[in-house]
Amino acid sequence: MSVFRDKNASVHHARARFCFYGLRAALLIAPAVLMASSGPAHAAPPAAQSAPKTATPTPKSNKPAHKTPTLQDYSAALLHASSPTESAMILSDMDGLRRAHTDPTTALLQHRATRDLDAQKNDEAVSDLSDAMTLQPDQTILRRDRAAAQIAAGHYDAAITDLGIYLQAEPADPQAWATLAQAEMGRKDYKAALSAWERMLALAPQISGGQEHLKELRLKAFGRAT
Repeated sequence: MSVFRDKNASVHHARARFCFYGLRAALLIAPAVLMASSGPAHAAPPAAQSAPKTATPTPKSNKPAHKTPTLQDYSAALLHASSPTESAMILSDMDGLRRAHTDPTTALLQHRATRDLDAQKNDEAVSDLSDAMTLQPDQTILRRDRAAAQIAAGHYDAAITDLGIYLQAEPADPQAWATLAQAEMGRKDYKAALSAWERMLALAPQISGGQEHLKELRLKAFGRAT
């Protein structure tokens, strides 16, 4: 379980999410941000009738206030994840945080893009995501989403352009480096794909299948596994 998941956490909103795992792009709709919710405040018990009617000062609590995890916190946790399952959960939480301010109309466009990809209408998916970017240009992760759709459409150069811009803003996003590796493989630039995959593993060493894909890319890039 992700180290930042609270037992009282509840789903705050359902958002359109785009995830990339391994060496293929997968566009999914899933719940987004898990907001840690604090329990309701309890009223103090009523005072006895014989007690003087004076306000009793509330003692100060020494318990530290709850701190909402940041992307930096999640990145640190990802480096120390103990299993691929924990890594996947942390990546999901990171994406939820990145998508926390997705507008409803933007989410609908993402959902339509997912349907287009399922129907092999890849260029239409790219168009949907371009519309989403125009509608909400501050939502940087939409550029990573469009890159994944560009790969599905076979537009590898366009995907690399999108990812180059996105990674300037989000260099610690492992899924972006994995998506870049996929785009470079599409161009048959295996050395560049290997470099991107190594960057991904440096951020998420426990990602599922990470070492196996690393060996495959080294064989393609250099004709040997090491």
